[in-house]
Amino acid sequence: MLPLLENGIPAKGDELYQAAMIAVRRNQVQCRTNRAHMLNCESKEDYLAKVHCIRQALRLLMSDTTMRDWFASMGMQLIADILSTAGYATEDFYVTFEKMMEYVKKPENLTSMNKNSGIERGSPASVISIVQNRWLSQSVKETGLGAAIWSVLAAKKQMLKNPRGFMGHCYDISKHVTPALAWGFMGTDEELKGLMNEFKDQVLLFTRSMFSREKCRYSTVAELADDIFALAREIFTTLNQRLSDCPR
Repeated sequence: MLPLLENGIPAKGDELYQAAMIAVRRNQVQCRTNRAHMLNCESKEDYLAKVHCIRQALRLLMSDTTMRDWFASMGMQLIADILSTAGYATEDFYVTFEKMMEYVKKPENLTSMNKNSGIERGSPASVISIVQNRWLSQSVKETGLGAAIWSVLAAKKQMLKNPRGFMGHCYDISKHVTPALAWGFMGTDEELKGLMNEFKDQVLLFTRSMFSREKCRYSTVAELADDIFALAREIFTTLNQRLSDCPR
């Protein structure tokens, strides 16, 4: 993390950030969505400059096999723990996750991973209508919600140019994860909803911390990568502890 000056203010070595800002002003940094407000950035330029820096830092982190394996392992375990806490089976999730890892480790698949799926986002009307139906019991709503999500994801996968590509694997994982998340956020189980909101808040805090020049050093790619990894370890520890306290 950042060293402190004598007056207690974090020292800002921002050479990497300033170089990124030059790239932004030359229109060399692109992104699909402006999330400056959500991530507490000062402006769109500030957001794009930080995106450029973070991309380089993550590229450095992911170039290390040990780091890649750590992030994959921690991510898989967190999702599995959430599924288990929510009362969902994890076996099929593990299978689809491992297939995704096998796919992304092959260099020849890099091109397809970088392509936009072109599929619109948003909650389908069928999902919303099930959750909002006051006449259905909790168990019927949960089952119906899962069936509706499976149907939507299957249809979206069929629309892909390459159903066996990167997005196809994403949809396979989503079939096992999204029903639990959707029920957690939209269902009637208030305890589960509280857990999901805590999880969401922690992820947002982690992301905002990455985009904060007070929390991360935007001086060199290596230092930014170190700080992002430190933040990742911190959030994984916090979430693991929270999930371990939940009855299953």
